[in-house]
Amino acid sequence: MLWKVQIDSRDDVAEISWVDTPAFANIRTERLQGVPVVPRREARGGPGESDPSSRYTTREEQRALFPERPGSLDIVSAGLLCKLGNGAILDTPVPPVTLTVLPIPVLDQPEDFTGVVGPLVLQTHVEPDQLALGSTIHVTVSIRGAGNLWDVGDLLARWNPTADVFARKPQLELRAGSRLSVQRIFRYDVVPRDSGLFTIPPVRLSYFDPVESRFLIARSASVEVAVSPRPAPSDRVAERDFDRPAANPQTPSAPSLAIPALALGFAVAAGIAWWLWRRGPRVGSLAAPIATGDSDHDAGELVRALRSALAARPDAEAAELLETLERSRFDPNTEAPARNEIERALARLGGTTRGRS
Repeated sequence: MLWKVQIDSRDDVAEISWVDTPAFANIRTERLQGVPVVPRREARGGPGESDPSSRYTTREEQRALFPERPGSLDIVSAGLLCKLGNGAILDTPVPPVTLTVLPIPVLDQPEDFTGVVGPLVLQTHVEPDQLALGSTIHVTVSIRGAGNLWDVGDLLARWNPTADVFARKPQLELRAGSRLSVQRIFRYDVVPRDSGLFTIPPVRLSYFDPVESRFLIARSASVEVAVSPRPAPSDRVAERDFDRPAANPQTPSAPSLAIPALALGFAVAAGIAWWLWRRGPRVGSLAAPIATGDSDHDAGELVRALRSALAARPDAEAAELLETLERSRFDPNTEAPARNEIERALARLGGTTRGRS
């Protein structure tokens, strides 16, 4: 229910205030922004006014009212104090209001009824309708009506998908017009774990409609999203070959074959240094996209660079950095490491990176 007091004041009224704040016993109230002060308008003067035509400014006080119990509820106020420009103060009464609140019927209540009063409209919006594995689906469930929609709980709380679901804090919006409008919004970020057809389930909400005096159910249809397999990196073969380094014609051969273990160690170290030098300009250009999440493919290349370097030289700090970098590719709540952290880790593990000129 919308409670509204329209105040018309003459030019000679300097200040308006409540004698006492209006009392709303057994009624939950939400203060709404009143209408902006409208331009002064001409109106006929009242009895005893010397000027037959007076100018008025109109403003409004508004509250959204939600009764908390049935019965007869009174809204009373001691009125307004109007201070005139000459210092005089006038009392202006505000008429009382009595609400008659009817109880919600007990008979025929649905098992999942939570006390929500309608009428209302429920909608589900999902985007995109197709994506690659590891990407995020954005789900929005909105409910619009004029009742106690803040009592609506998480509508997808019982959903147990093969996905990681991150629920955001629900929002409540109140809008005043000719009638009060309430909107409750739920948003979810969903990351599927498997490829294939992923289904967002239908949403259902039972409510009581006082206009029709019966219980109704608002529903939204299920939505299907096509999840394609994660694209394979173009250099997957190169990664396997890197784990088993081949002879490099530009790398000096081992001084002696009598100590093969030492020769192999030099070859691996030389291969890592050569690869990092060749990839240096790429690292400089990839670190920024990783920090902003612009390129999943580039993120994969940096992951493989750190993983390969760690295989040759274990490092606890670099291993933790690699874990965070991998998680940030698929978890929207994980922040990707900064560029300088990646460069320091690669340099510490035996190579240096060249930035862009």
